[in-house]
Amino acid sequence: MVSKLSTYAGLFSACFLFLFGCGEERTDAVKESNQNENQISSEAPLGLSGETYRNQRFLFKVSNLPMEGWSIFTVETEVGREFLTGFYGEKEAGEHDSHLLLSTVPFIVDSFAEYSEKKDQANRQGEISILVEVISTAEVKLIRSAEDLAQVYKLQKAELGLPMKSEKRVVSADGYSGYAIYGDLSEDGEQAEYGYAFFTRPSGKSQRIYRLAYVEVYPVGETSKYKGIFEQMVASLEFNIL
Repeated sequence: MVSKLSTYAGLFSACFLFLFGCGEERTDAVKESNQNENQISSEAPLGLSGETYRNQRFLFKVSNLPMEGWSIFTVETEVGREFLTGFYGEKEAGEHDSHLLLSTVPFIVDSFAEYSEKKDQANRQGEISILVEVISTAEVKLIRSAEDLAQVYKLQKAELGLPMKSEKRVVSADGYSGYAIYGDLSEDGEQAEYGYAFFTRPSGKSQRIYRLAYVEVYPVGETSKYKGIFEQMVASLEFNIL
């Protein structure tokens, strides 16, 4: 089944940021022990291992990735890089220092070409992604928290005709505060739901923006299946500990 909403599926999660900056926000639940800070286990497998993804470059891990009936592609493998490029396109010259790290789709496929064929025949499709953008501290002027960041993103999405209708504070597994926004729209008998969760972390003279996103398109009258998976991933996120 191919419709106008279905062709938008990539847009919901692919469009990222033209931002001014961001700051770090911590909650009282953050683990303060120096033994836990910046801890990298020499035995922890980097990249994708089962339902857990670890990224050493940006010092985070996320668990609760969907396994049954899903395919996961990461930047660490050639197949993964080819899929990410096919799904999102090549990075444009002069684009912010952004890094798409992971994409998971609700089909068992081995390549982007196979995914494209299957999604056009499905009555439900979607994607969950993880992206990191690095910005300089010179840009950290107007946005001081993940919530401020989300508010800017809401305006950007509104300009694209993608309304954001709800929002809430979220917390990572190690206690860092983030912010999530959600939206939906209906057209031609299909319902689209989408959401984004933001966290910010300092890194030397720069700041890192961590964004998890999901999109789901399905027939009107049915219910969402992917939002819960997305929120479990957000809650499992941990920084500085691999």
